[in-house]
Amino acid sequence: MGRLLGHVSTENLKTAFLGRIEERSTFCTDGAPQYVNFAISGKLDLLQFQQKEGRIGLYNIQHINSYHRVLKNFMRKFKGVSTKYLPNYLVWNNFENYANETFVEKHRILLEFIVTTNKKIQEVRQRQKDFGPRTKDLE
Repeated sequence: MGRLLGHVSTENLKTAFLGRIEERSTFCTDGAPQYVNFAISGKLDLLQFQQKEGRIGLYNIQHINSYHRVLKNFMRKFKGVSTKYLPNYLVWNNFENYANETFVEKHRILLEFIVTTNKKIQEVRQRQKDFGPRTKDLE
């Protein structure tokens, strides 16, 4: 995070993340004191790992580090993504790397999603031709 934000300060954290993390989310960090004020201002549940701590309850810093590494590797092939679509990339990453289904089952799920989505798009386009655009269709 230091490379992304420069020196990690409460103000830098607010600039980068405030309003982007849902209130009452668990915010896992190292023991740096800057995170305390940020967590308070963002109404986050702060969980700080001290240097020698690897696990606090169900939270394990190695799981967090592993997820981050896998996500970075997944995102690298896209050469950057729009934050507008970031949730879609996170779902795709989780589906590809963490879903329990076999490759064949994942393939079937994706094909079903594509066919269903295409059918919905065609229905909306037909409705727009017949009746004109509606606000709900344009969202």
